[in-house]
Amino acid sequence: MKKTDIHRFFENLNLRVERPVRILLTGGAAAILQGVERATFDIDFEVAIKKLDDPLRDWEAIQKAIADTARATGITPQYSEDIDQWSSIALPAKESRLYRRFGKVEVRILNPGLWAIGKLARYLSTDVQDLRIVLKAANTLPKAMVKLWGTALGISPASSSQGTFRKQVESFLDQHAREIWGAQTDSKELKRLFIETAQRARSRQR
Repeated sequence: MKKTDIHRFFENLNLRVERPVRILLTGGAAAILQGVERATFDIDFEVAIKKLDDPLRDWEAIQKAIADTARATGITPQYSEDIDQWSSIALPAKESRLYRRFGKVEVRILNPGLWAIGKLARYLSTDVQDLRIVLKAANTLPKAMVKLWGTALGISPASSSQGTFRKQVESFLDQHAREIWGAQTDSKELKRLFIETAQRARSRQR
């Protein structure tokens, strides 16, 4: 999929929706719009209807509009009202930036550090590649990133997924921190800060 394909999807959706909607884009499509060249054939997003009148009817209408758009464009959407439900690792916030408005469709991209949480939780080889490119291109700050990821770990419900997420974040920092943030980056210090932040976030949950 290319950027033009993503644009085509939302241009088509704009023709079908009755009310203004806000799209919070994540996953591979968000990576593409941030400069990653990768093969993906679906679009992952959270959708919110800005002006609800009849919630049930309005939600049925947006579902139909999205389904019709998928058939017209050949692009498969995965969406919900709350992307927090997609992973056992919670998002500390949903800060985003406006990408573009396609008529009634406002498309936003989850901020890089928050977007990275889903990638780190899944941690396929394509996720690692996306992380390396986006976190570097976006000029992210390493301490800010690990504090965000630590908060996500700390506020998440206790499960085996927490241990997996921790190991994957630590592995990512060991293998790629210097590549992304420079040769002077201390991965051990970043891992320490990551765990300390998680512990503080967990203690505040009690």
